[in-house]
Amino acid sequence: MKRIIPGLACTVVFFLLSCTGKETKIPYLWNLSWQLKQNSLESNDLQVLGNLPGGIALSGEKITGPGVFLYLETDRSGKGLQEWGNLKIAELEKMLALYRQIPWWMEPAFPAKESGIPLETQFLLWRRTDGLVGLLLPLIDQGYRINLAGDSAGFTIMADNNCPESEAGLKLRGVYLALGTDPYALIDDAFAMVVKEMGLGKRRAEKQVPRWVESLGWCTWNACYHNVDHEKVIAGLRSFAKGGVRPGFVILDDGWQEARQYGFLKEETYLTGIRENKKKFPAGLSKTVKEAKEGYGVKDFLVWQTFQGYWRGIDPESRQLKKYSTYSSTGRSNRPLNKETAEWVPFQYNTIRPESISAFYSDYHSWLAGIGVTGVKVDNQSNLEFMTYGLGPRTKVMADYRKALEESVDHYFGTASVINCMALGSDVLFQASSSTVTRNSNDFFPEIPESHTKHLVTNAYNSLMTSQLVHPDWDMFQSKHEMGAFHASARAISGSPVYVSDKIGEHDFDLLSRVALKDGRVLRCPDPALPTPDILFRNPLAENVLLKMSNRNEAQGTYVLGAWNCRYEKGRAIEVSDTISLSMIRGVKQDKNYAVYSFKTGELRLRKVSGAWPLRLKNGEFEIYTVSLLDRTVAPLGALKMYNSSGIFSRAGWLDQSTYIAVLKGGAEIGFYSSQKPERVMVGDTPKPVSYDETAKMLRVTADFEGEGEVRLIY
Repeated sequence: MKRIIPGLACTVVFFLLSCTGKETKIPYLWNLSWQLKQNSLESNDLQVLGNLPGGIALSGEKITGPGVFLYLETDRSGKGLQEWGNLKIAELEKMLALYRQIPWWMEPAFPAKESGIPLETQFLLWRRTDGLVGLLLPLIDQGYRINLAGDSAGFTIMADNNCPESEAGLKLRGVYLALGTDPYALIDDAFAMVVKEMGLGKRRAEKQVPRWVESLGWCTWNACYHNVDHEKVIAGLRSFAKGGVRPGFVILDDGWQEARQYGFLKEETYLTGIRENKKKFPAGLSKTVKEAKEGYGVKDFLVWQTFQGYWRGIDPESRQLKKYSTYSSTGRSNRPLNKETAEWVPFQYNTIRPESISAFYSDYHSWLAGIGVTGVKVDNQSNLEFMTYGLGPRTKVMADYRKALEESVDHYFGTASVINCMALGSDVLFQASSSTVTRNSNDFFPEIPESHTKHLVTNAYNSLMTSQLVHPDWDMFQSKHEMGAFHASARAISGSPVYVSDKIGEHDFDLLSRVALKDGRVLRCPDPALPTPDILFRNPLAENVLLKMSNRNEAQGTYVLGAWNCRYEKGRAIEVSDTISLSMIRGVKQDKNYAVYSFKTGELRLRKVSGAWPLRLKNGEFEIYTVSLLDRTVAPLGALKMYNSSGIFSRAGWLDQSTYIAVLKGGAEIGFYSSQKPERVMVGDTPKPVSYDETAKMLRVTADFEGEGEVRLIY
């Protein structure tokens, strides 16, 4: 039998009550007791960490609470990089590490032991042999960013201030550690505690998402790359219009600005001025923005920039930009760099100093707002550390930049109308105060076959951390790509903004109709999707397990559960068999019946939460299940031809004893589970014929309207 910590009874009660949907005020793990004994950290007489070196302490001799802050004391060496090594995790069985494989992107790893924890790990979740789950969350404090890395005897905690020197004897609140039974509740409570106690930024739920996330978007990057110009932007919008698709927002990506390239790589480019490239936009960017809005119904027009002006900063020879104070650096770092990072960062940089960055953003954004631009995509954020080495404590420099950016964006474009990009360092995430939409993975690479399954896996697992602080953005994809449906289906339930980078004239309009309504609105889940509990410590890229994610929709009792075969081996087809269960969805009620509709097969069945069924998928295949609570005799299924079908409901339920009403966000073929055929079905004020399958109990009705409307089932 698995051992349970004596003080965890309240956790079990909390978890069971949360599954039944009942409210509870029982605190999560508040009766855990933490203490250091010799060189071990213990909780309720169970060892949690062992082999602790000197310089690690708690805030007192004995701490009670859901988790505990570990304090790190800097030594007398005066080095800007401090380390505490050789730590061990007690009773370790499985691990999930989220780490920065390059400075601006994060991805998951599943190390077998502590020595395999990757350099720059920012989030470590593990399962113990007794069934309990632990979380180590490195923090930022007093200018230092803390992270983890494996070493020969265990793992090391590193603190880096991005300066050659450090103050001796500092006491950093460096790591938060928690232990529990429910990994999702553990993560939720850990971030709530850290944000509250340390005053680090805000959590995602406290922030406002910009309006454009509710619409289908088009980004010019994979369509045009650096060769973007006015004619191509308008031609792209014209090609969408021919297929009856109206993107609600456009992102004009890299290539539109005044810039000078000094070498062969785009990273060797300086910004030369705050204006458009006149050769590409001869009538001015204002003409492009106006034509996109007035001619093609684009509501929001965003443009790309980097955090520092351009990839290497601003041109030291530019007369226009001389007004901004700058700092020169060569991409130095305190930490050892892996091979991939070392190829990217050793350039000469000319970076705007913190005291001038607010004026730069204000000048830049006031001009953009004046020509109708409504938001920005801000790239290269986590590269700031290499561009400002030695300028000051790293998290303080980042905080100055972040504050200036968010204040400027909020003032000129409206609250949080920004996509944070290349911004997955913890010093960005913990200091994103008002902005929320943040690119959640490396790019969509249309020409790299092995990248597509990795893209989905990375976004799903990264969201365990990122979704606590920001709203994950899964990046663009191309609808006509051979993996277009694979990407689109995942985006549809991800809660992410949904936008494509289709080449001009190359669209799959049928595919686009599965994610967006005719007016361009997407059926977006209100929360980010997360991997299901059975795969938290398994790698869908390397193991015979499906990537499974669940999410909820706006109407009460409506959920979505998806599965993707993410195995990839060149030249070899790998089928994966797995098991699906409604118990994988957070929030379902254990004692209720749910209607489950298969997108792939069209099968509709009533299922209990406790049941399970097999699923086999080939390479690149996926399945999405609409899961809807049976309310007396009806369960709303939604727009059956769309991936996230129940996302079309604003609300659904019984109006009285004989009338069931569903309020829709748009028109479509709508499905319901109904134990009997209604006497009448009304779409608005008009009676409509229906199709009813007596065997499957499937009711279908066509709601032929645009914009919001309602369907009433009268029994």
